[in-house]
Amino acid sequence: MIEHIKGADFEEKISQNDFVIIDFFATWCMPCQALGKVLEDIVSDESSLKIYKIDIDEETDFAIENKVEVVPTIVFYKNKEEVNRIEGFLSKSELLDEIKKYM
Repeated sequence: MIEHIKGADFEEKISQNDFVIIDFFATWCMPCQALGKVLEDIVSDESSLKIYKIDIDEETDFAIENKVEVVPTIVFYKNKEEVNRIEGFLSKSELLDEIKKYM
C-alpha cells in the first residue's frame, strides 16, 4: 500500500529505507490518477518497495522547495540522495525498467 505523507515526514521516510520513490501528485490531475494506479500495481507486486505520495496542493511550499514544476513527478531516492526524477506518466513496464536501475 502506498502511504500519503506530509513534507514534514519526508526526511524520516527517506532515511528509513535504502531506496524510496516519492510521487508528487494532485487530486485533480488525470495523469496523476493513472500513474497512481500503476504505482499501486507495482507496490502490490513488489511489497518491499517503498512508495510515498505527496499532494502538491496540500504541501505547496514543500513541492516548490523540491522543484516540482509538473505533475505527476516521481523522484527516486537512494541512500537519501535523489538519483532520478521523472515528469509525466509512464506505463508499468517503463516505470519498472527505471526502478530496476536502482534496486
